[in-house]
Amino acid sequence: MRKLTFLLIIALALASCDTDSPTEPVTLPNAPSELSATTVSWNSISLNWQDNSNNESYFLIERKPTLDSVGWADVAHVAGAVTLLDTGLAAQVSYSYRVAAYNSAGVSAFTTEAACSTGEAGVILWRKNFYFDEESETYGFAKCRDEGFVVLGRGYASVLGRDSLYVKRMDNMGMEVWSKGFDFDFDTDKPYDAAEAEDGSIYVVGDSDDGFSRTEGLVLKLTAAGDLVWHRNIGLANYYQQLSSIAILTDGSIIVGGTKMRTGSYDNNGWLMKVSAQGERVWEKTFPQSEEYWIHDIAALPDGAFVTAGLSLAKFNSAGTRLWAVGFVDELVLLTGVDVADNGNIAVSGWQIGSDSRQDNGFAALVDASGRTIWKRAIDRSGNEDQLTGIEVLRDGEIVAVGATDVPENGQDAWVVRLAADGTELWQTSFGQPVWADYFLGVESTSDGGFVACGGESRGGGMLIKFER
Repeated sequence: MRKLTFLLIIALALASCDTDSPTEPVTLPNAPSELSATTVSWNSISLNWQDNSNNESYFLIERKPTLDSVGWADVAHVAGAVTLLDTGLAAQVSYSYRVAAYNSAGVSAFTTEAACSTGEAGVILWRKNFYFDEESETYGFAKCRDEGFVVLGRGYASVLGRDSLYVKRMDNMGMEVWSKGFDFDFDTDKPYDAAEAEDGSIYVVGDSDDGFSRTEGLVLKLTAAGDLVWHRNIGLANYYQQLSSIAILTDGSIIVGGTKMRTGSYDNNGWLMKVSAQGERVWEKTFPQSEEYWIHDIAALPDGAFVTAGLSLAKFNSAGTRLWAVGFVDELVLLTGVDVADNGNIAVSGWQIGSDSRQDNGFAALVDASGRTIWKRAIDRSGNEDQLTGIEVLRDGEIVAVGATDVPENGQDAWVVRLAADGTELWQTSFGQPVWADYFLGVESTSDGGFVACGGESRGGGMLIKFER
């Protein structure tokens, strides 16, 4: 029995010795090769390389501006892939890259450097010009659910000897789907904003001027094909009244806003209404000039409320009760555009009044859902009169604002500014015809990450311009 136990112990010891074979040392991974860099857009470059090892933990990617003789910076660690999209770069700058493989034994040799330049900022993918009649002016713009657009304006026909209100439906490439002109009872009818309902019908707001002392707010409803369902004039005698903004809330409520002023007075009063699907007033609010002189823009919020832009940024519930308001009185700012980000933050645009009307600056700010200012900034283009009239938060959180900038002794140019999510200016550009006054009214994002701006030209007509991502 003792002999059997002894032999069992020996066998177990030998088995233990057999399993404790020495571990192979980790070797340095082979260096990757065939690094290439390709321009993707104005702020991004795509990298590809060849994997020559089977024991790397990850790839180490480094970058530097090509003209920098040292300055390599760690950009990313990539595991299980041989590609990288490097974003957030400056426009029209050449960058150099190198890649190495890493594991616990250390870092391999780097690849041969690859250099590439980012593209030009503000690249136009397409531009479409349109006209309403013999003489045209463009006043408004809105995006539809199919990524097409509604553009609004006025056209004068010499045959009729009067103005007509025009609504055009454009597809996502800026091609006209239909165009409708309307003449109502007043001398001049002008449309300023539109919104598409879930059933595809289109609501338009504006004003009707009798040519004498009375201008009324105007609301009309069109079918998806552009046929008139109804129109309503809303207002009082001896008043100037304009409806310049509209939004449809999550519950289908229709909110319209603008201004009203007694004839002969210089006191504008902010004007806000909820109207039914038949155009009847559900409730109406008027604000003193010191509190709100004009509702320039309205945006629906995910919680069923809405915000307005004017003398202040204000949040209202669907019953018209104001929940909070934030102004930028210290900066002497008038707000003209508002948009709501996916995370609930609210972006506004406008202009900051300078010491005289020739020294205005564009203005943009970001506010959280409770009305707290996250950042704000004045933006200058020409050193003269600069105004930002529309704003849009893009899918990546960056912001685009559009408007017009004065060109001394040479007219006015349409103006585009792109900002990072923290308000840092990424780029700006302007363009237009000499002597003429070109301008942008508004901007809308597209599903591919780009955006479309709409504006007009003083020589007549309007323009839709698609910018790259």
